[in-house]
Amino acid sequence: WVAAAMCALAAIAVAVMHFGFRQPQPVIRTEIAPSEKLQFNFVGDGGGPPVISPDGTQIVFSAKADAKTQLYVRSMDKLIPQPLIGTQDATWPFWSPDGRYVAFFADKLKRIDVAGGPPAIICDATAGRGGAWNKDGVIVFSPFPTGPLSRVSATGGTPVVLTKLTGGYTTHRFPQFMPDGQHFIYFAANHSAPSSPDDAVFWASLDGKENKLVVHTLFSATYASGYLLYVRDNTLLAQRFDPSTGELQGDATVLNDNVQADATDRKSVV
Repeated sequence: WVAAAMCALAAIAVAVMHFGFRQPQPVIRTEIAPSEKLQFNFVGDGGGPPVISPDGTQIVFSAKADAKTQLYVRSMDKLIPQPLIGTQDATWPFWSPDGRYVAFFADKLKRIDVAGGPPAIICDATAGRGGAWNKDGVIVFSPFPTGPLSRVSATGGTPVVLTKLTGGYTTHRFPQFMPDGQHFIYFAANHSAPSSPDDAVFWASLDGKENKLVVHTLFSATYASGYLLYVRDNTLLAQRFDPSTGELQGDATVLNDNVQADATDRKSVV
């Protein structure tokens, strides 16, 4: 799983370098090894994949040390990660747009300043499955393994249900905001029909007026540099995607044909 996660990170880095610039760029391949006495905690209900900060300078991840699980932050130009004190048993971390805070789930949805200080409670979320934070301070998140997405202020408050479960889906999870901060993608699946061909990534609006299917896939997707990255048959694909309309364009390009994803929670790339 560690190798798979690192391959996924490398594939994303290659994709951004390849597709994100007009001039050809060198391909960079690297890996992030666990520090001494640390064990990565990337998969399963009590895990969550590593997440790169919006500016690309830091990475946050969950790891175990001495039977204790918590979040760690590591600068991409350094080797030693720093623990985020107060994040014990944290799962599914995600960044604020300015890279100052990390939000996470630990019985509730919380946020913590990466520069230091205790975590703050945002709202109830007993067993979250991913979240996203936009530039206006709105968080869209999955508060439970089964159920729709909700929205809440990053400063705290009462969550409001945002999406509706239709079409036989029992879960909406792993949202990601588009650049405009008003649209997002999310993954929808049916717990009673594992590996269903109906599982898909959807594109929706924060005001609830737009919601449409983008692509059928068994795992979540990630938007980066004008492309949607998603997994199909253990193959990581990149396809042009208009984040303002939710439309795929052209044919998909294969980035890696031997990718493993987390079948437990259906999280694929980061």
